[in-house]
Amino acid sequence: MDMNRISNREDIFMKSLRRLDILFFVCIISVYSDGAIMDKTMRINAMLTADLLKAIDDAAEEQGKSRSQFIREATAKYIAEHEQVKKEERRKQAFARAVEVQDRLRKKSGAWDGGAEVRKWREKER
Repeated sequence: MDMNRISNREDIFMKSLRRLDILFFVCIISVYSDGAIMDKTMRINAMLTADLLKAIDDAAEEQGKSRSQFIREATAKYIAEHEQVKKEERRKQAFARAVEVQDRLRKKSGAWDGGAEVRKWREKER
């Protein structure tokens, strides 16, 4: 089994999800809780292009998985990636807010030299 080929097929599937190539497909979706499959499953319908469905089926077969299992795992991977992107965006926004606060404080303080102030206090303690 060629791992690069499997990875490429998963990439095709994930890119197709991102480009909204999904039109309609039928599969069983398991509800996950901390990685464990729960009893509740739901059947959904969506349409896929013939090329995308073939790529999914080929990759699933190479990995010894059912189409539904492959789609569940790829979807879970995509959602985890999406959550990571959102988390990173929140981190960047928090960083930008911190920089804004520092800039406002620097502007308010004017020509105040924090380093000189620290040196002054160090000299007093000696």
